[in-house]
Amino acid sequence: MGFKVPDNVLPENAKFFVITQFAYVFGGISHIALGIAFWLFCIKEMVWFNFAYSAPVFTTAFILNRRGLHEAAFFLAFSELLMHQVAGVYVLGWAVGFQYFLIYLAGLTFFNARWHGKIRTCVIVLLCAVFTALYLYCQEPACDYVLSKTVYQAFFLSSSLTTLVALAMLIHYYVQAATRAEQGLTEANNQLSKKNLEIEKTLAERNQAFSRLNAELQEAARYVREILPEPIEDGPIRTDWRFIPSTALGGDAFGHHWLDEDRFVLYLIDVSGHGVGAALLSVSIMNALRAQSLPRTDFSDPASVLESLNQAFSGEDHGRMFFTIWYGVYSRSTRQMIYASGGHPPALLFGKNGNEPHVSQLRTPNFVIGGMRDVEYKKAACTIPEGGILYIFSDGVYEVRKMDGSVWRYKEFADYMTKAKPSEKSRLDLLHSHARNLANSEHLDDDFTILEVMF
Repeated sequence: MGFKVPDNVLPENAKFFVITQFAYVFGGISHIALGIAFWLFCIKEMVWFNFAYSAPVFTTAFILNRRGLHEAAFFLAFSELLMHQVAGVYVLGWAVGFQYFLIYLAGLTFFNARWHGKIRTCVIVLLCAVFTALYLYCQEPACDYVLSKTVYQAFFLSSSLTTLVALAMLIHYYVQAATRAEQGLTEANNQLSKKNLEIEKTLAERNQAFSRLNAELQEAARYVREILPEPIEDGPIRTDWRFIPSTALGGDAFGHHWLDEDRFVLYLIDVSGHGVGAALLSVSIMNALRAQSLPRTDFSDPASVLESLNQAFSGEDHGRMFFTIWYGVYSRSTRQMIYASGGHPPALLFGKNGNEPHVSQLRTPNFVIGGMRDVEYKKAACTIPEGGILYIFSDGVYEVRKMDGSVWRYKEFADYMTKAKPSEKSRLDLLHSHARNLANSEHLDDDFTILEVMF
């Protein structure tokens, strides 16, 4: 009978289509049968009603439903059922029992899930009004048909029993739908519970992994700090420093040591980026400089050191990372400093020119280390005055983003260092406090590393 779901019926409407299509076929056949029954009883008004109105309406509803016009089809069929009961009670009277189909129609309003609350309320109010009107005004037949008591009883029983069966089928449908919904909800809750357990397990594993990773990072950070030199508090050369990475592991590192009894080496490196990769590279560079393990390198010659570093730590071989460096060798006997920088900010040397304070910027215009192979590096020299103070630092100490969005520049930093007068706090602590105030934050975006050397 054509209950296969057509292509133009949406998947979500397929079940509604099948049920209503069966109902329209059943409605058409049953009304033809009723028309024949009324013809046998010579009730011509109901014969015409069934053959001229009811059967064509259900046929039209069947066609519309197949074309995906489910709302129009349902409305036509519903209207026919309502009009049929009104016509039957009007023609044959209250005793025929057709009014009980209105009770079935009240339940049918909830079958169409697309009818929202307002439509259902209006339809039920209409059904109640029709039922009341039939009870008040159609107790007796409108036509002078002479039907036996047995025929009336047959009509009454068939109407009542059909209504009961239809209501039972609707209730069964609703119970099945509710049961399926409850089962679906239960299954969904079970799946959700399983998912929650899986998520909790995953979160626990993730937290454990984070804990292990954090412990390893802390251990790595401790190792980096351990290889940094201790400040020198006595002797002809004294040092102090501040090393505050922006993350657990930063890309900055520095060192100083005596090359021999006369020459003192000091250096500071700044690897591009942050995190584990930058820290590993900076540690590797530090160890190479501390152990003097670069082949064919004169560690008293800054230019030679930078050239060897550039060959040993090419960016092509180290994850495209490069680094800047300031490297100096100080001779205690001659008070001469030989130095070279590769892409690094100029170091600041504070001294006196006669009785006047004087600040020198120490740098050489060399390329960054690891950025390009076979680069020639130049060095320079200067004399360190008695009581001179040298500051070597990474760009993180001055490239601080201020609250207005601008960046604290090198010149502003150099002016601040010139004017800063240490009292209870050293210049290093004053500088760090000032940088945090500028950024309006306890944590800076870049590593804060600065080495102070007093001669």
